[in-house]
Amino acid sequence: MNFNYSVIVLILLLFYVVSCSPTDYSQAVSAYEEAQKSQKLSSLTLALKKLAQLEPETYQQQLVNAENSQAKLISSQRALATHNYYAAYLASHDSYRSFPSLDSKKVLIESGSQLLILLKAQESIARSYQYRQLRLTSLFERFYQSAVIDWDLIQANNLVSKLNQSTTELHRAFEYIQDSGLQNEMPEVLLWEKAIARQLTELQQVRDYFPDLARHRSAKVLLSLAKSLADESLELLSLVRPSMAKDATQRSFIKAKDEYALYQQVMENISLAENSSRQDIHASWYTGWEKTVLNVLEADESFANYPVKVKQSINNIEQVIRDNNAKSPPSIKDEFYDKAQFTSQFPSINALLAKLKRDKALLI
Repeated sequence: MNFNYSVIVLILLLFYVVSCSPTDYSQAVSAYEEAQKSQKLSSLTLALKKLAQLEPETYQQQLVNAENSQAKLISSQRALATHNYYAAYLASHDSYRSFPSLDSKKVLIESGSQLLILLKAQESIARSYQYRQLRLTSLFERFYQSAVIDWDLIQANNLVSKLNQSTTELHRAFEYIQDSGLQNEMPEVLLWEKAIARQLTELQQVRDYFPDLARHRSAKVLLSLAKSLADESLELLSLVRPSMAKDATQRSFIKAKDEYALYQQVMENISLAENSSRQDIHASWYTGWEKTVLNVLEADESFANYPVKVKQSINNIEQVIRDNNAKSPPSIKDEFYDKAQFTSQFPSINALLAKLKRDKALLI
């Protein structure tokens, strides 16, 4: 009985040795090496199946990875066929990163390139936060409580410029998402887009606070001067010839220019700071405002028409005052300064963006 058992064991061992001959193993290794050259996932999986049978301790886990990668690849190809780039990208990313192959790389690039614009949006959001380092509530309050003659124009210019650049970057992020059309296909992106839009509205209100305050106060001073000059010129024109009336009002015009000079400097600085995209170029509103100022403070040759001309200017100034109603400083939430508070609301987007960042070299 013992003899028979020993014989059986010996036969099994001999069979195993024969079945795992060096020739079979070297052929399997050669097949795997050829598959690695082609990077075809089906060929790699087939070769690994043979190797896992011959040497499971070395190749079994690689086979598991390859089979999982193949399942993800099939899923990504199905999603890509229906233009579901989000699902196709996630599955192909997992496929490629768990077991790289030419097949999964192809789907990853085709689907991921459609989503890469979201990475641009993220980068613009990050740049937008870089311009929000000033603690604005106390700064706004100080400007609000101070007379214009006490304003620090260098600080004001820096404030307006940075907030304008922050708004520009956030608006760029919003446009990236809109242009992508992905918000129509991915609920996660739609929520992200809506949150960016809300923050953009808040940011624009914060950005516009100081320019609105400056325009409001400057316009009120100019309005007072315009009414005074209009009354004086109208009275003189009713008494003497236009040339004499003009000469008689010269001192009043000079005094008005001197009184308004600082306010005009504030308006010039605000305009240049608001147009941060181009240096030494005024904002679009400034041309009309400058014309109004000249109509009020400059007495041209046809002085007889000055009261009529300044009346229209007064209407323009009053409209500026209404449009730029000076209110107390806006309330600013912590999220305005803290990017992490904003981004933490979108874990799915963050996970997607992390994958895109990892694959960026492949996608560009």
